[in-house]
Amino acid sequence: MRRTILGLGMLAGALLASSTAHAQGKTDLGQKGQFILSADRLLPVMAYESRKTGDDDNGSTTESSLRFSLLTSNFTHRTVFDVPRVSLDYAIIDHLTLGGSVFVAFDLSHETKSEENGRSVSVDQAKESFFGFAPRVGYVLPLSASVAFWPRGGVSYIRRSFQSPQVNDADFSASIDQFALDLEPMFVLSPVPHFGITVGPNIDIPITGTSKVDLQRNGKTTLSVDATQFYIGASAGILGYF
Repeated sequence: MRRTILGLGMLAGALLASSTAHAQGKTDLGQKGQFILSADRLLPVMAYESRKTGDDDNGSTTESSLRFSLLTSNFTHRTVFDVPRVSLDYAIIDHLTLGGSVFVAFDLSHETKSEENGRSVSVDQAKESFFGFAPRVGYVLPLSASVAFWPRGGVSYIRRSFQSPQVNDADFSASIDQFALDLEPMFVLSPVPHFGITVGPNIDIPITGTSKVDLQRNGKTTLSVDATQFYIGASAGILGYF
């Protein structure tokens, strides 16, 4: 619900950008010595993901998914690439920025069940966590008083962990680690000074990755295989610069 309200506000700001000119000439985004604080990937509108996993027979399995969402990020299949990111960039010279992003998310769900005797029992659900960081470099190209093109690129590290509650006397956990090349060619709409809305594609190209699976039942079995995820999507975010 909060992201839906935020999405409506962002669309309203985008409409204002087309009719509001807060300064003559070009936008001042990206001037030397400027800090840019942004929240990225708040509203993933479209996402295509391809997951490739190796096997013990030197073969591989590839799965793909395509998702669309309007004014919400509640995809039925969430990935680490959909998690909102907090970013800080600094203009080391006019137009050239250097910075990075961090992102953390947890899913620690509980379920309450009512038994026949009227007692309520709280049961742990599967736990999932997302973590990553992505240093990047960018270049701000002013297009008008309220519009700029800000392509950014860098390398990211992501980790996704999953742990299920004990089922049939067995514990199961899995994790995915990956390094990827991140490309974010964003357009920035600035309806008012020092504030902007970012809109554009996100591309994450895998460099290397592994998937580790632990299954414990009367001992411990560990399986580690090569696994990578390619992602391309379109999303929106917000920023402030000072």
